[in-house]
Amino acid sequence: MIVAHFDHIGEISVDAERNIRALRAQGVQFLNQSVLLAKVNDDPEILAATFAKCHQMGVRPYYLFQGRPVKGASHFQVSLRRGIEIARGINRRLSGIQKTFKYIMSHYTGKIEVLDLGADGRVYMRYHQNKIPEELGKVFSRRHVEGACWLDDLPEG
Repeated sequence: MIVAHFDHIGEISVDAERNIRALRAQGVQFLNQSVLLAKVNDDPEILAATFAKCHQMGVRPYYLFQGRPVKGASHFQVSLRRGIEIARGINRRLSGIQKTFKYIMSHYTGKIEVLDLGADGRVYMRYHQNKIPEELGKVFSRRHVEGACWLDDLPEG
């Protein structure tokens, strides 16, 4: 299993596609991880095209990561509200079999799937991975704060 990292359809060169197809012919399986990046791929059309191209090559889109709040890269962060809108927009543009990605935050508490922003003003999430077995699959929510980009930006309770 090889995990590719295509964030934008423009990164999928003819050489990359040829090499992936050659490896797939040898039985190698591929997943793709992308990071949601402001002013790079924060557009559902760009990401849907990227994911559709991946599928066409036999690379299954696996994770769309929310950008981490790291020093020096905050200009790449996209708000959770916008990320949810983008994930919805991607799914509207893909066929059923192409909808394989999960919108994820790789938080210190585990991998958190961002599910939706509810009409009640809460962001709904689920632990996709967690060191504590009882937390796996657990759905939880936090009150949405406009401009929030990370779990820690959302108040508990």
